[in-house]
Amino acid sequence: VASSGEGATLDGKGGTGLFYLDGGCSLTLRGLLLVNGRAYHGGVVEAIYAGDVEIIDSTIRDCRADDDGGVVYAWNSGAVSISSSNVSGCSAWAGGVVYAFYSESLSIAGIAFIDNRADRSGSVLYLSSTPSSISDASFTGNTAGDDKTIQTDKPIDWDCRLGSWMQTEG
Repeated sequence: VASSGEGATLDGKGGTGLFYLDGGCSLTLRGLLLVNGRAYHGGVVEAIYAGDVEIIDSTIRDCRADDDGGVVYAWNSGAVSISSSNVSGCSAWAGGVVYAFYSESLSIAGIAFIDNRADRSGSVLYLSSTPSSISDASFTGNTAGDDKTIQTDKPIDWDCRLGSWMQTEG
């Protein structure tokens, strides 16, 4: 699903999730405003035994899962990728933005995560048996019950740039 021109808005109006995937189906969302999605799992995308989920060059706001994955819930699915996007005001019990369980991988690149929340753990990410990579990401004002922005049981391949405010030696 891609927007042409000035962009399109998909609005769940706080009453429905935006996409449900299963049976190996994949989904790419590009250049969209995704708002007010709400579901038990995955306010924007619930992927169960699905293929890949990609969100590119989009703005995601105020999405919610009553259980896990405020934006994406991926259970035994393919690769999940979010790039060149902004995610704010999303929430869930665990994984305020993404909850991935036994999925192929998670890739985050060029993202600003602002004011997302998890009641339990992982204000932004909750990953179980899912390898992940993160580059060029910022985290501001995200909160979780256990104070963890990212909850994972696997190492993260994290490419972070040192800014002028960070010590570069010693």
